[in-house]
Amino acid sequence: KLQHNAQKFYAIQGSPKVVQQSIEHFLKQVASENAPPDSRALEYLCWWYLVDQDFKAASELANVKHGTGIPSHLLEVSRAFAPLLNAGGYLATKDMMALTKRLESRDLLVDRLLVHDLEHPRSIEERVKLVHQRVTQNNPGRIGIELEYSQENRRVRLRGPVRKLCFNFDLGAPKVYHANFLNSLDPLEIDLRGTRVSVIQLQGLEPTKIDIRGTPPSSLTVLRKFRSLQQLIVEEGQFSKRQLAKVPAWTKVVIVPKEAEEIGLKKRDEQTLAPKDNS
Repeated sequence: KLQHNAQKFYAIQGSPKVVQQSIEHFLKQVASENAPPDSRALEYLCWWYLVDQDFKAASELANVKHGTGIPSHLLEVSRAFAPLLNAGGYLATKDMMALTKRLESRDLLVDRLLVHDLEHPRSIEERVKLVHQRVTQNNPGRIGIELEYSQENRRVRLRGPVRKLCFNFDLGAPKVYHANFLNSLDPLEIDLRGTRVSVIQLQGLEPTKIDIRGTPPSSLTVLRKFRSLQQLIVEEGQFSKRQLAKVPAWTKVVIVPKEAEEIGLKKRDEQTLAPKDNS
């Protein structure tokens, strides 16, 4: 039971500081009770320190008597990035990108890193770089993937061979944590036109508007989980009446004729992304 609870710690989203401190205290207590290596207690504590960018504390876990339960590559990463912390106690964006690249196979750990990193001051351009890297790392055919973000209306526009935006982590039935790559941008509007993304890949987000024109046909039943979704934009003929009947009553479906979609596609992007005249 202790191990099961410890395994959940890094799936807590937006934890208040007091909860974070309680989690760390719990993991230290578990680790200090001479837990055998196969309990993974020290590994979870190492993950926590990495999420908190406390690389020195993570690397020092190697000195614990029963520290053999920590994967060697996590200790190597901790030692490598400890000297790179800036005066504020966190990694510069280029170093954070290098860290998430090193931890690419640790999906949930990277997700927690980026979410907890929100407490550090970064520009929106830097945040977008981190998210773009996360998306490209997890999609085959990475060449040509674009991600644009409008801070004014919190709108994400994706282009290219994107299929995957989310993976699921089982917290024990019936609870599932949806670790979405767009999580740290917290978008309200998501434009997926022309990508290969199905709406099920948007789990873990709370959008108010989704544009799925030109995406592959997929089940719309999952939209019932999006209680904040006010508008869904599709193209004419993309879904049958039976499929559209699965859209929840609180969501307005906007059906755009193909001709209008083709004419307005480029114009809409140019208007959305045009630089503002501050003169």
